[in-house]
Amino acid sequence: MLIMVLVLLLNPSLAQAERQKEAISWQANWIWCEGKGSPRNFYLYARKEVEIPALVERAEFNCTADSRYQLFINGELIGRGPARSDPRWQSYDKYEVSSYLHPGKNVIAALIHHYGVGTTSYIPGRGAFLFQGEVICTNGEGLTILSDDTWRVLPSNAWHRDVPRISSSLGFQEIYDARLAPENWTEKDFDDSEWDFATVIGRPPMAPWTSLVPRDIPMLVENLVLPEVVLAVGECSSTEDRWYGVSDIAKFMAEETRGSLETARVENAEALLSDDDQYTLINSSSKDVYLVLDFGKEVMGYPHLKVEGPAGVVIDFGYSEILEDGKVNPNRKNVKCVDRYTMRDGLQTWETFSKRGFRYMQVDIHNESSEPLRIYSIGLNFTTYPVEYRGAFNCSDELLNQIWKVGRYTLQLCMQDAYEDCPFREQAQWMGDARVEALINYYTFGDTKLSARCLRQIGQSQLPQGITSGVYPLRWPNKIADYCLLWIISLWDYYQYTGDKHLVEELYPRIKRALAFFESHLDQHNLLSNVPDWTFIDWAELDKRGEITALNCFYYKALIDASQMAQLLTEKKEAMRYQKLAEKVKAAINSRLWLNDIGVYVDCRVGDVLSE
Repeated sequence: MLIMVLVLLLNPSLAQAERQKEAISWQANWIWCEGKGSPRNFYLYARKEVEIPALVERAEFNCTADSRYQLFINGELIGRGPARSDPRWQSYDKYEVSSYLHPGKNVIAALIHHYGVGTTSYIPGRGAFLFQGEVICTNGEGLTILSDDTWRVLPSNAWHRDVPRISSSLGFQEIYDARLAPENWTEKDFDDSEWDFATVIGRPPMAPWTSLVPRDIPMLVENLVLPEVVLAVGECSSTEDRWYGVSDIAKFMAEETRGSLETARVENAEALLSDDDQYTLINSSSKDVYLVLDFGKEVMGYPHLKVEGPAGVVIDFGYSEILEDGKVNPNRKNVKCVDRYTMRDGLQTWETFSKRGFRYMQVDIHNESSEPLRIYSIGLNFTTYPVEYRGAFNCSDELLNQIWKVGRYTLQLCMQDAYEDCPFREQAQWMGDARVEALINYYTFGDTKLSARCLRQIGQSQLPQGITSGVYPLRWPNKIADYCLLWIISLWDYYQYTGDKHLVEELYPRIKRALAFFESHLDQHNLLSNVPDWTFIDWAELDKRGEITALNCFYYKALIDASQMAQLLTEKKEAMRYQKLAEKVKAAINSRLWLNDIGVYVDCRVGDVLSE
């Protein structure tokens, strides 16, 4: 007999002020550099030197960018952002940074990556950076720091811009040449006098960022993780010097010939598994070396390298979730998940700017010099939403216990600045996936903020006819009828788990518009029929023509939940109307879509498919 224990400790914050922090009054300007407003795959360095007159008592920095930024103070990475958002409600970040500042000269630096193309988590805007800081010193003096035309900027040549995207949903492979990057550019002793002054674009609010909204979720956590196993070490082919190209790295890695080491080329490979001063030594040769690393489970974050050696060594990284014939295939199913790092001379560390999701990493090392290479670490700066393991499950069946743990970790991986469908291929906020993830989150972690943000953003995607996008933020709305209904259902789920009436009040007008859209597609039998665009339901082989049973069941549930919302908001007439309409839909489902002789519902009225 199973003995089960389930513990849920949910302590939601119900205060509107906790979710909607007070926005600042913006005096800063959006800045960029000369040239195109929206260049493809473009990186920009930005710097500002400031003199602080005394010890710092309090300092708050606010910033955002289009598309993403890294912020540094005196050489230290402070944070990354912004969280994905619709530019009409552009997200910005706040940092308390008093401990990073000191009397005298300080430097604020930012690295901005502008995509120049849309992804499934980014709506195209234009390249821009916005910064506003307030510093209060112990002697009472204050200092305001604004992004303006006194900042220095430099377009980066270290990243190759004309490179493939990892997938149609994600951004670009990172092909980075450290020899072309300004060394120590985030430090206060760096000389930026040869850099151009920034170009002012305009002051908020302005298009496309018509409003600025403070981040309503915590910053993500980061920590370095190392591989658990070195699965393989060997030599790989690089015939015709084809590895020099930047457009087919994934293809070359997938197709290369791999063999065993002919000599003791690689020493102490196991050093890659520990975080100490040991290193893996790779001796020079005319042949290339590869390593296959297993991180033990799926991981998500920024691949990280610490290495010492001669300039010009090329290191390729390929990622995959599974092995094929014992190999990493980074060119699988239209996903080209690779990065490349070309070394400068000496000891150096590097991380990708964007996140990767994978379990297995292959590293190809192309070293034509006569000098050896010392690799101190190849790991991952692991990053997720800062969850707290609050719910617990335990029983006498160890398999069920393991399923619980794997499911909980899987959910954590898919909680970033949004609920994501997967770490590897899309990293997108799909409403259907988010609904399931939110329900599990309520029991495992008890977080409420990520769910609220998701529900708001899907609401922001609403089109004039009332339907919402199935995935968002996205440039072209992806209209999925059942996902819109799941959004309505998920809002009531949220209220039941949190008691937060404010979000229901905020989104209820959008709920009414969505239900009006569906009501306009009722047929004479009071069933949804031939709803336009995409009805997804599931990947199973469903018959989805005409009156679809599952879609109408979702519609019935959405009407019941909307009736409850109306009752909560004392909209009694609407509550009654939604309740009566739900009863009509329920009766029609049972009269037209139920096969009494075998006791099941058909997939749809016009067919005879009985899917699981």
